[in-house]
Amino acid sequence: MGRLIVLGIGVVGGAMGLRRIQRATRAYTPGGVAERAGGWWDGAKDFGAEVRAGMREREHELRVALEVDAGVMDEDAAQALLDHPSGRHADR
Repeated sequence: MGRLIVLGIGVVGGAMGLRRIQRATRAYTPGGVAERAGGWWDGAKDFGAEVRAGMREREHELRVALEVDAGVMDEDAAQALLDHPSGRHADR
């Protein structure tokens, strides 16, 4: 009876080890590398999209704060203020 239990444990352990080795080797095949790179690339694209959305939102906030769209400040003066925020400006 004891040998049967040891044999069963050995078979289960061997099967689990084999599955783990197969998964590890699959990760280094061209298909596995492509899957990982594709996941990384998708994450990078999502991050870039979030950064661009944040930039657009911040630009809109600045345009509203500087009242560029309302005609209070012209585009050139607003750009000069954005380029040199601590500088002196003739129209401010």
